[in-house]
Amino acid sequence: MIEALRRPEAYPHPVREPVEVLETHASWIALAGDRAYKLKKPVDLGFLDFSTLERRLHFCREELRLNRRLAPAMYEAVVPVLGPPERARIGKPGEPGEPGAPGETADAIEYAVRMRRFPQDRLLSEVARRGELAGGAVDALAARVARFHAEVEVAPAGSRFGTPEAVWSAVDDTLALLCGHPHAPRMQERLSALRAWCEAERARLAPVFAERLAQGFVRECHGDMHLGNMILEGDEVVVFDGIEFAPELRWIDTASEIAFTEMDLLRRDQRALAHRFVNAWCEASGDYGALRVLPFYATYRALVRAKVDEIRRDQSARGAGEAGDAGAVRELERDFAGYVALAEALAAPRAPTLAITYGLSGSGKTTGTTPLVEERGAVRVRSDVERKRLHGLDALARTGAAPGSGIYGADASARTYARLRELAGVAL
Repeated sequence: MIEALRRPEAYPHPVREPVEVLETHASWIALAGDRAYKLKKPVDLGFLDFSTLERRLHFCREELRLNRRLAPAMYEAVVPVLGPPERARIGKPGEPGEPGAPGETADAIEYAVRMRRFPQDRLLSEVARRGELAGGAVDALAARVARFHAEVEVAPAGSRFGTPEAVWSAVDDTLALLCGHPHAPRMQERLSALRAWCEAERARLAPVFAERLAQGFVRECHGDMHLGNMILEGDEVVVFDGIEFAPELRWIDTASEIAFTEMDLLRRDQRALAHRFVNAWCEASGDYGALRVLPFYATYRALVRAKVDEIRRDQSARGAGEAGDAGAVRELERDFAGYVALAEALAAPRAPTLAITYGLSGSGKTTGTTPLVEERGAVRVRSDVERKRLHGLDALARTGAAPGSGIYGADASARTYARLRELAGVAL
């Protein structure tokens, strides 16, 4: 079937270039003209089960539903693959109908998600690698993610998702694999220290995890929000390829979601943009309480990436007779060590510092404090933003209120400064 889909004539639209087929552990992606078709492999890997055609159709539909939330123009339809396998072709949405050629069945032999294709050099991972990722794009991404989190479904009362036990189960599974692998003694000590830190934080933060679940911060998120799943379109960032196969990996605390993006920016040496992203998301969402659990989740996300590198390294090592495979093993070992070092840095305590700025509106407080945000990782809380939030207004809304009246009156100002003190306390 896959060989048949390499034929340009297998597609219901003009394909003038050779069809390229990419392969992952769970899917094939056929790049045909200006479209990409993602087919799920008939596999059961434990954490995902695509073993039957019925299940593959279900998860194709889930992939479409979930990813249209953030990338509606990219995810177009679920389409059938019509047989026989040796002459497989991509159908149109709503097919199959009557057989189109002798020997062709009217029933789908497979299903695919049809997507609009994009140039690979627009992946945010590539843009960052070239040093072309701008602060404005990161601000726009943070604002979009905050809106997305406000729009998606909240985990219902009594949900199994987002409980302290569920949070720890995911972390414990990752630590068990990492610590269970043979390592050099010094690396084993470092991993054991990270496990001890995670266990201590689990005990300390358990009431906070439960509180955030009760407050509605556990939602049906994207689940895999790193730079390799984002593209730059103009000044906007489009996020795609969310997790469809495992609900427990997307029904998570919104803080865990942004922790992945923060961690990935840090790992790509985009420290200033990582801090800027977190600040912009907190400002847009108003969820400064996420800062209480962000170091824990960011450390966990770094450990997950270390685990993935560990698994890939083992797979590559089994075929390391080739020079290329041996080189891949060494590269994965370096990546693994880099993620462990990042996890240690994220888990390290930081001395709290408070700085207060004052001045008239438009006097440059925001501009002047941006270096503190980007270079020092400061959390910025802005009085005008919080003042308007307390009154149900957008940060950019014009109020028309004169100084000393309306939302700038004495009572409103007292509430605003109380709010600033509360948020500063959370951040510290």
